[in-house]
Amino acid sequence: MIPANTEAANAVSDSGSRFERVEDGIPVIARQSDCQTCFMCEAYCPIDALYVAPDVTALPPNVAVPTEHIGRYREKLGWGHGRTAGAQLVVGPRLPHGAPPLRLNS
Repeated sequence: MIPANTEAANAVSDSGSRFERVEDGIPVIARQSDCQTCFMCEAYCPIDALYVAPDVTALPPNVAVPTEHIGRYREKLGWGHGRTAGAQLVVGPRLPHGAPPLRLNS
């Protein structure tokens, strides 16, 4: 999980003990070995400042995350101001209408 920039990182670093401040000012995830890559921190970040990489190891310090990845999961969910919730866009089978099916024990 990688904050997009120092300003955004300061916002997420106020999330209790899930993040640790480091010398360059951008917090890192605390206890990264406990991360299950569930993407929930990215989904719930109110300012789209995080990117959760599906890789199992952290990026080297000199490798940057492409900016189009930051907040992408939250965008795909449709969470955030001005977005359409994914539940409004989902396509699935038509649900039957009319009388409910007969019960097995009737």
